[in-house]
Amino acid sequence: MEPTRLPWLNDHQVAGGVVMPAAAYLEMALAAGRLVHDAPVEVNHLLINRALDLPWDDDTTDVRVQVSLHEGDQALEIAARTRDELPWQPYARARVRRLLATTPAPLDPATLRTRLHTPLDAAEHYTRARHAGLVYGPAFQVLTDLRLHDGEALASYALTEPADGYHVHPALLDGALQAGACLTGADGQYLPFLPVAVEALRLWHTPPTTGLIHVRTRHSSPQELCWDITLTDTDGQVCLQLTGCRLRRMGSTPTEPVQHLINVLRAAPTEPAQPAPLLPPTALAQACLPDRDRLEEAWRTAGHEAELQRVRACCSRLIADAFAQLLPPGQAEFDTGDLVAGGMRPKHVRLAELLAHATRGLVRQIRPAQGDRLARWRLPETDGPPSLHLFQNLVQDFPHQAVEIALFGRCCLHLADVLRGERDPLTLLFDEPDRHLIEYFYSDAVQPRFHNQLLSALLRRQARTWPADRPLRILEIGAGTGSSTALLLPHLPPERTVYTFTDLSASFFPHAKARFADFDFVDYRCLDMNQDPAEQGFTEASFDVVIATNVLHATRDLRETLGRVTRLLADGGQLLAYETHEPGLLAPCFGPLDGFWDFTDTTLREYSPLLPADAWAPLLRECGFDEVVQLGHDQPLSDLEYSVICARRTERTTTPSPAPPCRPSPPTRAPAGFWPVRAPTVI
Repeated sequence: MEPTRLPWLNDHQVAGGVVMPAAAYLEMALAAGRLVHDAPVEVNHLLINRALDLPWDDDTTDVRVQVSLHEGDQALEIAARTRDELPWQPYARARVRRLLATTPAPLDPATLRTRLHTPLDAAEHYTRARHAGLVYGPAFQVLTDLRLHDGEALASYALTEPADGYHVHPALLDGALQAGACLTGADGQYLPFLPVAVEALRLWHTPPTTGLIHVRTRHSSPQELCWDITLTDTDGQVCLQLTGCRLRRMGSTPTEPVQHLINVLRAAPTEPAQPAPLLPPTALAQACLPDRDRLEEAWRTAGHEAELQRVRACCSRLIADAFAQLLPPGQAEFDTGDLVAGGMRPKHVRLAELLAHATRGLVRQIRPAQGDRLARWRLPETDGPPSLHLFQNLVQDFPHQAVEIALFGRCCLHLADVLRGERDPLTLLFDEPDRHLIEYFYSDAVQPRFHNQLLSALLRRQARTWPADRPLRILEIGAGTGSSTALLLPHLPPERTVYTFTDLSASFFPHAKARFADFDFVDYRCLDMNQDPAEQGFTEASFDVVIATNVLHATRDLRETLGRVTRLLADGGQLLAYETHEPGLLAPCFGPLDGFWDFTDTTLREYSPLLPADAWAPLLRECGFDEVVQLGHDQPLSDLEYSVICARRTERTTTPSPAPPCRPSPPTRAPAGFWPVRAPTVI
């Protein structure tokens, strides 16, 4: 990195020093990807490990940067060192793939200018940036006009640096990130945020020297921001998109706004034995039905169901391909013994059966299991386009479903290697460059988002009616990446909420504390629901609401887990749970993990850790809950693949009614997608 060859880098300074811009890493990734693939590419899950200081004023320092791209798994690493004798240090990682998504519809600049009606002079913008410690010299001062309103910004740009040899000149790409700075203002000053990660960069056309930049805030907190950015020509034709740009606030600077300290009254702790004054589940669900109906209408309008069916059909083809790779060429009929003979590890026999069922008849069962005789299956004919082609079409046709497609496609494409034990399934889910993929899935994928919004509607309604003179004590178990937490916290009254964020491991806490720093009523504690909570420092009857998002089924014994939940809840307290009911949906991604099969209550759960939707109400009543409702899509209860459950804890002086001898049938009089269950009668 020589100043004479890259003089424009000197115009990018942070806190008084020249720093490699994140935009330069993105340009490096685009260049490397184009060399390897000889085609347009996209950059996914860029993660910046640390800032790369460029000591331009030190002639004795020789900064060298190395970019490596592994064609097999598409992993890119950018490393640097300041002397030949020093080891290479990683600074950024990403994945680079062929660009499959089609160009989005153009933006309407006139409409944006009308909506974003607050102007900001470009000179004032760069003055505020300099006061925040972000000094942009002439090469990086590409913005000529800014407008903003309500979490959005629109900027005009003009690039003066020669752009020959670049896919996108880093000064222009950095300008796209600069345009969001006006959204960080406080009392006429900017706050110093620096990019640390980018979900995706998609480049369809090399941007012209003049154009527009549109920035939309996805979420924000005092310590972290997330933006989606679109760069267009002057007519609004899209050239590139940056989605999921995560920025983190720098440490204290001389221009950090003055803190205003005030006294705030908070509700004092209540006695554990005091009942929770919550709306009954049935009344609560009835009050939230308009929210559910709006979500369902939006779901239908967007056509999500048809899109998900295509995703599942593609996964079924990829599962069949994985089985074929384990069998001798030309063999179409098989049982799990044949798969083991072909290299599958014996521990995956149950998973293979589950995967075969998950194909929904594509892999056809020709003989059921009976006694010691294994079930036998037949692979489909190989007519039609290759499975990989189907997968590529999915990405092209449904770019807004990229999270589901990326997660399921990645796991299914490597399924044969996973079954052989040649690929670690954990690295597919949690490899460092893609460590945000699971977080995005649980927060942004269409099914989790639909049901998390239902969960939020239920808790929001309870918070509105909660008494003003006592704290609302909420426990979230298995909070993990905080996808549900992020939806719930903004709707809770901070002056009378005590929210306990828990997980089995404390490794989730640093990220959660940074993400939820604005919510000072959140406490972070470890909790293993396979063990007695009292032995972990949790007091009986100390919570009014327990939140559980796709976590109850992940415990070893559901009855014991629900018993522990009832002990934690005050009388009348409620469990709000979001659960998956169709095991085939999770099998390709989570089925290879040992923890998926940890359940020991095989009389209740024989073939997978998931319970059918209509099995939950009788189980909850058996375990100490007296009223249960379930909300979900407009389908019969027994057909639901997901649901949100609200269950009320029985008073401790009351003996719970025994469970009915059979599962409840779908109701005939309740509104569609809403099933109330009171002991002992099913409505």
